[in-house]
Amino acid sequence: MKHLITGLLLVVFGGVLLGGCSETVLTRNQAADVKTVSVISAIGDELTVRDIVAQDPAGSQGSLAAYGLDRYAVDQADHLLADRYSLIPVTYEPSDFYQSEKERVIQSFLIGGVPVGQVIRQRTQPPGATALGADIYVVLLPGKAKLTDVDKPLYGASLIRLASGPNLGIVYRIVIVDGHTLQPIANVDTMADHTVDDSYWADSFAALSESQKQQIADTWKQRLDRTLKPALQKLNLIP
Repeated sequence: MKHLITGLLLVVFGGVLLGGCSETVLTRNQAADVKTVSVISAIGDELTVRDIVAQDPAGSQGSLAAYGLDRYAVDQADHLLADRYSLIPVTYEPSDFYQSEKERVIQSFLIGGVPVGQVIRQRTQPPGATALGADIYVVLLPGKAKLTDVDKPLYGASLIRLASGPNLGIVYRIVIVDGHTLQPIANVDTMADHTVDDSYWADSFAALSESQKQQIADTWKQRLDRTLKPALQKLNLIP
């Protein structure tokens, strides 16, 4: 069930509430001026495991970096954008785009206190705002969601156990940064979550087996595939 309330997208699904900052999309004229695009993803590393039934509000976190999910996200975005734009690959470390908890809570455009555009200038190759840079940067960052059952937020990828069973979801937002001014000019929030079977579940991230992590990574990719194209369409980047 979706509720659109003047620039704020709220999605209630599987016990999860998605609440983003005010969304802004590119105008048709802005999109028409874009010729070159670079994609950056910092959503594929961290997984939170949380048992709501056992009243474990904090849960545990761990890294899925070994499964190449950020590379997958960039490749999928490149595939969707390639028919309309020239793509400029950029070299970066996803960890350079990790936000603090406070920045995630308020859905900030800051990365460790530094504006996202300046991080692009300082931490990517080729750097932004140069002759070698892109017209826009499509930056995927963890989004924010709140469980309707408890007053605790979720960020990015989460495996949670509800009364109805385990649920795996990813919450992310896409920030469009002007490659010349390095200012954010558009952003949308999106998520995909659904109940999964008990074979996914472990009581903590540390208790997950390698086969479970691989299973989670494979399903993560499916969740991304369901949401990335509609999000880019909403931004007016693709038809």
